[in-house]
Parts: sequence; structure tokens; C-alpha cells
Amino acid sequence: MPDLAELDPEERDNCPYFKPRPREKSARRKVLGPVPRKILETLIEQFDRVVYLLRKQTGINFSANLLRKMLETYRAEKGYLYTGATLLNVPWIFIYMSDSHSIAGQYLRRDSELIEAIREHGSPAWVNDKGQTVSRNKEFLSLDVCFIHHRESKDRDDGGLVESMKMVVSTDSDHRVYQKVIRFDYQEFQRLIQIPDEKAHRQMDLVEMAQDLLKDLLP
Repeated sequence: MPDLAELDPEERDNCPYFKPRPREKSARRKVLGPVPRKILETLIEQFDRVVYLLRKQTGINFSANLLRKMLETYRAEKGYLYTGATLLNVPWIFIYMSDSHSIAGQYLRRDSELIEAIREHGSPAWVNDKGQTVSRNKEFLSLDVCFIHHRESKDRDDGGLVESMKMVVSTDSDHRVYQKVIRFDYQEFQRLIQIPDEKAHRQMDLVEMAQDLLKDLLP
């Protein structure tokens, strides 16, 4: 439309509002256009808020070392070029594209359902009184988390977009310890990034980590 926006057929076809559908996790945009550039900028500038949301929804207090590994994987996978990535779902596509990582030794939130799931499973994994995932028998502990099945659909009630993915925690023998569907909360993310600086409690060390690992990707 004149004076509104230039037509970008690739971005139009990738838009979940235009065509909600299952997506291949390996599907990538062809070039680093305006949308993936803005996705990268948002992930870098708001990384502490991204982490806050993901900790809250997953129940895992991802350590700095684990977050660095996840950023490195996201970069290697070119997650910002994933055809399902938009400016609305930056936090969730970041973790979706981080692949599988060990959460052995990670601390869990006190209100996390994952704590009881691990304790009741009967695997070598355990959660101690401090909320840390440890080995029940002081042996090597394999406990991994991954995120699968990114889905888009129209809300039956208001016709809006609904996005979700599945979180899976499993042992080395691929026994599932816990799984849950995580629904993308666009409004919560927008609320966080719109908090004025004078009222915000930022973790700038996390922002600096994202800058260190991703900023050179921007033109």
C-alpha cells in the first residue's frame, strides 16, 4: 500500500497472522532483512527481560554459564533467521533455537512443578533443599531440557494468534521426567520492555553477555 509499507513477499508468507501453520525447525529466511535484524536487536537489548520471562515460565533459574551456551547455540543455529521468529515471540524462539542443554547443577524456582516431578520420577536426579538439581547417588547425572513442537493457531474465541511450544526434561535414556506446554505471553513481554528506565530493575550483565556474543551479527 502506498506510503504504508513496502511489499516483502518472504516476510508476508512467514507472518503467522497471514498463514498460521506447523513449521520445520530447520526453515530459515534467505537474508538478514529488517525483521531478523530487529529480532537480534531486541534479543540483545532486552536479554535480561527475556531471561526473566523464561525463568518464570520454565521454573529453571538458568545460570550465566548455561545462558552463554544457549546464546552460542542460538547464534550457530541462526535462530534469528528461523521463519517462525517474529518481534512478538523473541524470548520463546531464543530458547526454542537453543536446542538441548543439561540442567544438572542448575537451581530451580521454589514454586516450580519440575521439583516434584524430578523427586517423584525415581531417576538418579534429585533436587536438594537449596533447589539445586543433583545426583541422588553421587554418580554422573544426565538431565536435559529441550523445547520442541512450536505451534501457531488462531484463538477460537477472538481470532487472535496463539503460539506455544513443548518443554521436555529427560534423562540420558530418553525417559521423560517432565513436560509441559508453554504458551507465548506477548503482553507480558511487551509490558516488561516498556517499563521506564527509572523504574526498571535491569541485569545489565546479561545484556552485556548478549552484546558480546551477538552484536557483531548486525550490519
